[in-house]
Amino acid sequence: MALYVQLRDADGASQEEVANAIVNRLVHNEDLLKKALSASSNGMEGVMWAIDTIAELHAGIEELGSSDISNMVREVLHELGVKEDPSEKTISEEELFQKVLQALSGTSVGYKQIDSEYDEKGTVTIHFWGLEE
Repeated sequence: MALYVQLRDADGASQEEVANAIVNRLVHNEDLLKKALSASSNGMEGVMWAIDTIAELHAGIEELGSSDISNMVREVLHELGVKEDPSEKTISEEELFQKVLQALSGTSVGYKQIDSEYDEKGTVTIHFWGLEE
């Protein structure tokens, strides 16, 4: 699963590409999907309407990063009327990986690109390129 997607199209991401990224995030997080479905008066059709509405607003974005997609998912939930619970503060995978790097190195570290992949057992391998101190 890529955390950062550089789009090759000069026009940026299409509405469909943005919607697919949001759907992908929702289907891989059962809690978020349950919140969306329970808030929608029209079930999955209502969730898809909210996704398309938010995707249309973000069509043309040049990069789809993990935090961008997280923010779009929050916008979808807000569109459906889900109130954010401050006690459920979550961080993006990118922020989590940054904290892991910082803990491992004992210092603040930057990176230019990050990617992760999962094997058949669900073990994640994280790749960092361009580490800077």
